[in-house]
Amino acid sequence: MEQEKTMKHPVLKGLDKSTIFSDISEKALRKLELIGFPKRETEEWKYTRVNKLLKSSYHPRSEASLKELNNWFFPDIKGPTIVLENGNFNPYLSCLGDNSGLNIETLDNVNKSVIEDNFGSMSYNDQNAFSLFNLAYFQNGCYIEVEKKNIIEQTVHVVHLSTDNQTLVNSRLMIHVNDFSELNLVQSFVNNSNTDAFVNHVTEIKLGVNAKLSIDKIQQVEGEQHICTEYVDQSDESTFKINTLTTDGKLVRNGLNIYVNGENCNSFLNGLFIPKNENHFDNHTLLEHKKPNCHSSECYKGIIDDAATGVFNGKVIVHEDAQKIMAYQQNNNIVLSDKAQINAKPELEIYADDVKCSHGSTTGQFDEEALFYLMARGIKKESAINLLMNGFISEVIEEVESVEVKKYFFNRFN
Repeated sequence: MEQEKTMKHPVLKGLDKSTIFSDISEKALRKLELIGFPKRETEEWKYTRVNKLLKSSYHPRSEASLKELNNWFFPDIKGPTIVLENGNFNPYLSCLGDNSGLNIETLDNVNKSVIEDNFGSMSYNDQNAFSLFNLAYFQNGCYIEVEKKNIIEQTVHVVHLSTDNQTLVNSRLMIHVNDFSELNLVQSFVNNSNTDAFVNHVTEIKLGVNAKLSIDKIQQVEGEQHICTEYVDQSDESTFKINTLTTDGKLVRNGLNIYVNGENCNSFLNGLFIPKNENHFDNHTLLEHKKPNCHSSECYKGIIDDAATGVFNGKVIVHEDAQKIMAYQQNNNIVLSDKAQINAKPELEIYADDVKCSHGSTTGQFDEEALFYLMARGIKKESAINLLMNGFISEVIEEVESVEVKKYFFNRFN
């Protein structure tokens, strides 16, 4: 019965299964039919309703055609650039360059024997219907590998463009940073002037021993239904850092899943979300410490205005054998309107006894005394609010690795 209900969703109507990795796509579709999409009572989705999304009809675009980016706004990163237009690789706008130790291929062109054992392995095992949906119907994406003992000096920029209304994008990114290697990556999700598209993106990351990866993720997708999910596998002494900066979107759901499978690892998760109008921004994080002697830190900040809704649900799990863990989680929110809402749920599950863990969440308004102090010195109210916003968000923005991204976001509030 559940199979029939799942297959009747308009969002699946008329779609063809992916043929790039047909076996795993078929398995994913069967599992999706078994578990179904989230319902009202699904705990992980209780703050984010997807009924309207699933009743809508979106269709994939088959090829990339843009020749220029004059009307698109995102940070100008100097380095290898990959442009995915509606989930399809755009050869006209991409510039991969020649970096020793860095391999970049589209998923339809990569040597399948290199990645077939890992492709979709983490997302398939997760009980996430949208990740399975991505596997079953994914269009294309990129495979990025840093060879062993290579430090990539230039920042790699992956640009995701949504160009048309009613467009479905099932894109995918695979990243493998081998032992003793380092990579900095920027992901820019942007669309073309309030585009009603449905983007369902998945990133799977594998970090080798003593590998380091940082990601600055930008989401400027006004009018868009946007679900973005990451899976990270950390080996011994690896370091992973992600900064998620969300400013525009009709419905945005970020799902971070960090599996710390090695000892002496570091994990840093930072986020800034600024919903307005009737936007709905949802940040879910799961961080599992499975081995001892690791450190993790989360800092998420929200500024919610108008009739918008913000969600932060962060869970840290410390397994029984993961002794001497230091795990910290912080969520702070400012509400600018009587109609704005924030749902915050920080969680700790600790099964080890020799740990240092803490979590907390605060929600309030801007300090009226500080606002009055600035205005009394001749600063206009709008400028005074921007100054206070800069102070509030600086803790997150300062963690951004890319100088261009950091400058881009500070300029937005000046």
